[in-house]
Amino acid sequence: MQILLERIHYPQPYLKDRDGIYQCRVYIPQELKVIYKKTNYIQKTLKTPAKSIAEKLLYRKANEIYDQFDKKQIQYIEDSYAAEVNLTRDALPVIAIIFGKMVGDERLELPTSSV
Repeated sequence: MQILLERIHYPQPYLKDRDGIYQCRVYIPQELKVIYKKTNYIQKTLKTPAKSIAEKLLYRKANEIYDQFDKKQIQYIEDSYAAEVNLTRDALPVIAIIFGKMVGDERLELPTSSV
């Protein structure tokens, strides 16, 4: 299984003050844009108005976001692999019939589309 982006390459988190409450913001890396198409960042609240406390909580909350990146990557890869396997599985009968016709077996017929 090939991961799109290793965890050590995830971007640094930033503190963001939103209405007096600090947030942890992590921008989506370019390599993960195929998964996160509609947003440029993930933001989670630190639930504190104190900057000193927010700085201590920042990396803990960033790791939650990084865990989300990891899970989404694994899900994306599993879904891609499953789609590839299904495509191959669905194509095998047609490939077998074409091969049979190539070697002269006229009993085989290609399925007709039901669309």
